[in-house]
Amino acid sequence: MHKTLRGEIAAWDQKSSADIGAIYDRFCRDSGFAQSLIDMLDQPPLQRGATWLLKHHLEAGAALSPDMADLIYRQADRMSNWESTLHLLQSMAFLPVPAARLAQTQAFVRRNLNSDNKFVRAWAYDGFYRLARQFPALQAEASALFHAALDTETAASVLVRIRKLAEAGF
Repeated sequence: MHKTLRGEIAAWDQKSSADIGAIYDRFCRDSGFAQSLIDMLDQPPLQRGATWLLKHHLEAGAALSPDMADLIYRQADRMSNWESTLHLLQSMAFLPVPAARLAQTQAFVRRNLNSDNKFVRAWAYDGFYRLARQFPALQAEASALFHAALDTETAASVLVRIRKLAEAGF
């Protein structure tokens, strides 16, 4: 039986990368695929799958409109689990932040710099870097933030990401 995208995400065990990858392969070429995923971001049971699929779609080269980016960043504060938050932070590399969402996105990224989850923290630093690349007025603050974190951060994976960002510069 052929299911809908929503139905397949709802049925996904939220663990199998092969299964979520297969869902992507079945639906990624459908008209409205990205918009359907964006529409699911405010539904906690679907967030993990929708954000994974959205991130994968962006990594595969999909380009989204500024209006779609605005809708995604508008939902950032509503993520109900660390994986969804991580996926959104990782998506920032492919998804420019609309100027109208800068303050909200910056607050989202800042909150996650203090996450208990080291992966979320590492990608929050990456998200701040992306913001500073896009909005040069944040570059001095980002640089100071990275240098301070090198003295205070304890997780090796976070330190590696911060070092790479600091070395990359703006």
